[in-house]
Formats: sequence, structure tokens, C-alpha cells
Amino acid sequence: MVELREIVEKLKSLQEEPQSQKQFKAYKNRALRELKEKGYYTIAPLGNEDLSGPIELSMHPAESKMGIQYFHNHDYFEMVYLYRGSCINRFPQYTITLSQGDVMLLNPMTLHGLYTDSSDTIIFNFLIPKKRFHSIFTSLMSDNCVSNFIVNLMYQIDTVSDYLIINHQPESHLNILLDQMIWEFFNKNQDFYFIMQKMLELCFAYMSRDYWKQEGFTDMLPNTMQLSSIITYIYKHYNKVTLKEISYLFGYNEKYLSRLIRQKFGISYQTMIKKIRMKQAESLLTKTNMSVDEIAAAVGYTNITSFYKFFQEEFNKTPSEYRKHMIHCNINQ
Repeated sequence: MVELREIVEKLKSLQEEPQSQKQFKAYKNRALRELKEKGYYTIAPLGNEDLSGPIELSMHPAESKMGIQYFHNHDYFEMVYLYRGSCINRFPQYTITLSQGDVMLLNPMTLHGLYTDSSDTIIFNFLIPKKRFHSIFTSLMSDNCVSNFIVNLMYQIDTVSDYLIINHQPESHLNILLDQMIWEFFNKNQDFYFIMQKMLELCFAYMSRDYWKQEGFTDMLPNTMQLSSIITYIYKHYNKVTLKEISYLFGYNEKYLSRLIRQKFGISYQTMIKKIRMKQAESLLTKTNMSVDEIAAAVGYTNITSFYKFFQEEFNKTPSEYRKHMIHCNINQ
């Protein structure tokens, strides 16, 4: 068990230094300009606007009251760890109170406002950029609720929650592991990034275990986990997989599996596949120079007419129109 008292005191002291105050003032001014333009602001970590590392860590400034008044979002995964005290996370339609030891994994781009009334409260933010997250997530793809949450989020195959919250459980190893990650990050010994990435994978596994316990799903674990494996397999092989193949691999009757997917996600297997393929097609249109025909083939369509039809149903534009629209938006940003 590591001791974080010295790290916490050092970070508090750094936040009070003139240079940090200057950075924070400049950041706040930028946030206020964004608020006037769009009604919320987007957060990037102080001093590391690009968030280029595999994972970053920051301690939330307790004296900041912007979360009481304004909403913000961020284009990366954020995991909030309440190390000490309590805090409130506001969302547009509701508020969530976090207690000491709680962990919250936030859906990227979700509008929220995190704040506390106590200067003694200590909140750590684990920040994982999406461009780095995919490599971590690939090794995480397993039978757990965190994987299911992220698959749903990335491919919009279900109505995704704004967050996944893990309430503190005294017998759990999760908080010990998070403390160790914080210690590694701020001490920066040899290979600390590699170690932290591996610890993050283990962290998500503990989060999944604790989530099942707090929700009372222990008796449902085998069936639910099996379905998570199926969704993971579909994600990995979306451009060629068939329901018949999945049923055979996982030992299900094809009709039963079809009903199970509809019951769990509220959509048919075919609709799920289409949504995943369209999400991938959108990414290829905006991030590559591949032709529309090449993209259609890459995501699993041999019939280009079907691809055009499905894409237009999903995005209300043809693939070419969508690409031109996104290029225009990026130029004007």
C-alpha cells in the first residue's frame, strides 16, 4: 500500500505557484470565450493541450467553482477517482454525488460539471486520449462490463449511459491499484508508462468485478459475460461475420441468439452490424483518402448500392456529401 500524502501536498503547492496560477487564468479565459460561443467549454489538461501520452493524470483544483455554473466536455476518456472527501458531478438533467473511494468512467463528450465545496477534497482525473485508447482497449476486450460499456459507446449500438460508476467497496483491490498508479505517474521511475498501461488494464478488470457485486448481478454473470464475448467478437470481425458463424462458435441456436441480442440491445443483429459498419465507414471517410467504393468493400459491402442506401439512412447524406461536409467543417474550425 503506497502513501500519497507527499504527492498530494506537492501538487497542492504547485497549484498555488505563480506559473500555475498564470496557466490556469489563461485556461479559464479560453474556457469563458468558448462558453460565449457554444454554451459549454472543452477541457484539455493544463500544460499538455495535446494529451499526447498514453495516459495522463491530474489533480482536480479544489478551489475551482466553474463546475457549479457551467458544463464542459472533453474529447478523451476521463476516469474520476475520489481519493478523499466528496464531490458533485452535474449533468444537464441530474446530479451525481461521489463519495470517498468512488470511481466514475465518463463517456467522452458528455456535458458535465465537477465541483466540490471543500478544499480538503482530493480528486484525481485519469485522462486517456482516444487515439491511444484503442491499443489499450484491444487488450481489454474480454468478458466484463467495462468492455461492453466501451463497445456500445464507440459503435453506438445501444443507448449509452453518460457514465459508469463504481462505488467504493472496502474489500476491493481497486483503490489500492489506483493509488499505486498515481504513485507511479508522479514519481516517474523507469518504465512507468508501460507499467501504468498494464495497471490500467487490471484496473478495468477490478472495476468490472466491483460493478457486478454492487449491482447484485452475481447469479447472472455467466450468461451476461458470454454475451459480452459475443459483442466483442462482432466488433472485431464486423466486416465479414454472420449470425450463423457466431451461433456455431459460441454454441447457441441461431434463432435464440437473435432474440437474445434484440432483448439485450433493443435492435436486431442486422441493425447492430449495420450501425457498426456505418460508424467505421464514417471514420474512414473523414480520416483516409480511400474512395467510397474502397470503403464500402473494407466495411463489408459487395453491393455498393446497399452501402449508399444504409449510409444515407444513418447520416442523411451520401458518403461523398458527408466527406465534403466534414472537410468544410474542419477548414472553418
